[in-house]
Amino acid sequence: MFSDERFTSAMKEGRGVAVLFFSPTCAYSRMLLPMWDAVYQKMHEKIPIFRVDATKRENQGDLAKYKMPNGYPGYPAIKVLFEDDNKLDVFEYEPRNWMTSMSTIVSWLQKHIDTDLILKSMDEFKNFHFQNPNFVIGLFNGEADLHNEKVFAEASHHFPDVLFAESRDA
Repeated sequence: MFSDERFTSAMKEGRGVAVLFFSPTCAYSRMLLPMWDAVYQKMHEKIPIFRVDATKRENQGDLAKYKMPNGYPGYPAIKVLFEDDNKLDVFEYEPRNWMTSMSTIVSWLQKHIDTDLILKSMDEFKNFHFQNPNFVIGLFNGEADLHNEKVFAEASHHFPDVLFAESRDA
C-alpha cells in the first residue's frame, strides 16, 4: 500500500517507481488488484511498486506534486514515475486491445527499467531482433562516452514502444 515516506524515498533515489492508482469502488480496479499483486511479487526487487487508493484524502498531498489531481479522472491507471533533478517523467500503461495480463504489465515495466541485457552471440541477437522489431542500439567506447550514455538512457524513457540496448567496447 501507499506510504508517503517510502514513496518519497523511492522517488529521491531516481530509479523510478511503478504505481497503480485505483478506486475500491471501480470494478476494473478490483479486477486488476490481484494482477498488480502478482506484478509486485515478480518486479519489486527491480522497481518500487505501489498501490494507491487515489480516492483517499490522505493520499492527495504527495499525489498533487506528481500531477495526480484530486479525483483522478480514470481508474485504474498504471504509471511509472521518474524524477531526476526536479524533472518528472510520467509514463502510463495503455493496454493493447483492452487486453491486460500480469505478463504484459511486467514486459511494459521492463522496457522502462531494464538496462542489463547482454547479447553474447549472433544467435542471441537474431532472437532479440525477432522478439523486438523496434529497437535502437547505442555503441559506446568506455570513459569518453559517459555523457552520451546518460543522454541515451534518458532518451530511452521517452519511447515506450522502442527497446533500447547498449554495446560497449570490451
